[in-house]
Amino acid sequence: MPNVPVSQIWPNGQLNHPGTQPGNSVGHFRRRFRERSILGRITNRNYDASQFKGKGSVLTIPDTPVVTTRKTRMGQPVEYEEIKTGAHFMVIDRERYWGVKIEDEDKIFANFDIESPTVQEADLQLAEDVEDELVSDVPGKCHEANQGAGAGIKSGIYNLGTALSPVTLYKSEAARGGRAGAIATDHFADFGNVIGEMPGGIGPGAFILCPRAVAGLLQKSEMNRADWMGTAQSLLRRPVEFLGDIGDMTVIASNRLPIFPATQSSPAVFPILFGDKRAISFAEIFRFRDKMTDIREWGSFHRCKMIYDWYVDRPEFLGVSYVTIGTPAVTAGEGSGSGSGSGS
Repeated sequence: MPNVPVSQIWPNGQLNHPGTQPGNSVGHFRRRFRERSILGRITNRNYDASQFKGKGSVLTIPDTPVVTTRKTRMGQPVEYEEIKTGAHFMVIDRERYWGVKIEDEDKIFANFDIESPTVQEADLQLAEDVEDELVSDVPGKCHEANQGAGAGIKSGIYNLGTALSPVTLYKSEAARGGRAGAIATDHFADFGNVIGEMPGGIGPGAFILCPRAVAGLLQKSEMNRADWMGTAQSLLRRPVEFLGDIGDMTVIASNRLPIFPATQSSPAVFPILFGDKRAISFAEIFRFRDKMTDIREWGSFHRCKMIYDWYVDRPEFLGVSYVTIGTPAVTAGEGSGSGSGSGS
């Protein structure tokens, strides 16, 4: 890094003896702030590494057989059916790696250990990239009854929106001002109702994963009243990452979800992923780590490769909603919103 002129550091004056002021640096790298991991909060590890032989391995998962029940009466003969079952297949076919070279001179002349934090940073980046890959992939693999304008496998009355026709959310009825759209808290409550219509209902580890902008809308809504929620601490006063529970589902705020940015003709569209941990199975079957030297070059070479994949094992327990954030109405009926109302 080139030397920074003293005049840039102290623009209002020059040191009398600049030649006596040697360069100096702090004894650590500048910290990078990252979001906390969400992988363990939205996936399960039902299938471990011992069940796979390597990259490209296929794990056959038999389906539970379906048995038909029949009404009967005394004296009526029993009918027997031949049970048939299918299977699902989980394939491990994803790889990701990092590789860095650290010069010997850099290690010798640095005033702190630069090797360990560099390797640690690379591992953290690998984990984040895997999470980004997963949350960008799974919304397209939800059960068809848990998305779109007619969600709900039994009722079909919930409008969860689509990427092209999102639901516009408002923090309150007053903010909506009679326009098309939905109140944020009502819309979030619909997620539990949608999953609840599935056979098996809402299972353990139920979650709602939403971008922070949408989470902020919830925090400004009527749910900031702690006494209304029956909790000692309101959503407004809790950390943004865990907002609390709505309809037995924990709301998690994260910008890992792929947001569709605003354009001149349309507002930003935010996907919201919801379900429970039964839906997505994640498997990391191998992580190869190595530190090497090269006879032709000075320095150390570090690399790490991860073989992994995920499988939407139970799509019926996973859903997605697409929303935009509406502008509060100044007076009743003023302005317009995009999208359509959410059923309840």
